[in-house]
Amino acid sequence: MYYLTDFPWPAVILLGGLAVAAFVIGHSTLRNLGVVLGIAAAAVYMVSELVVSNREQVELCANQILNGLQAEDLNAVGKRISKHTPKLNDTAEQGLELVEFKSDFHIQAVDLKSESEREIVAQIRANGNVMARSQSVTQRVAELWETTWIHESGQWKLSRAVRLHPVTRQPRSTFDRS
Repeated sequence: MYYLTDFPWPAVILLGGLAVAAFVIGHSTLRNLGVVLGIAAAAVYMVSELVVSNREQVELCANQILNGLQAEDLNAVGKRISKHTPKLNDTAEQGLELVEFKSDFHIQAVDLKSESEREIVAQIRANGNVMARSQSVTQRVAELWETTWIHESGQWKLSRAVRLHPVTRQPRSTFDRS
């Protein structure tokens, strides 16, 4: 179901292509099959638009945290952090004391590593410009975070975040210079 809800285009193109081929061949039975295949392609697309997967929900929550960081609104950030991990609020506050996230800083990808009903582990890749407050220097950075999200009070909340090196994927200090 994941591929049909998050990546419907291969199925839509395949079903649509088969529908067109059935119409081109032109036999009445194949035309009926073409109609069925066309309806199936439309149904796959509609289901993908209607169903919001857990990955999409986590991506939305991650973007809400990023928007809060860009607006320097720690309240907005705190709303997406689990009440069981208040230390993450402190980490966000420390991060905002060090850098200002520019408007072009954005999330590139959210990749699920594991998923259950109550917990999702996802790697979040982001990049863009940040300004170091101590030096007033803007630089382009690439970030990779391994995050754990728990389902709490009907919403996905961030419960763990580990900063990884974007190339080697090895853990690194949250506030190192690289």
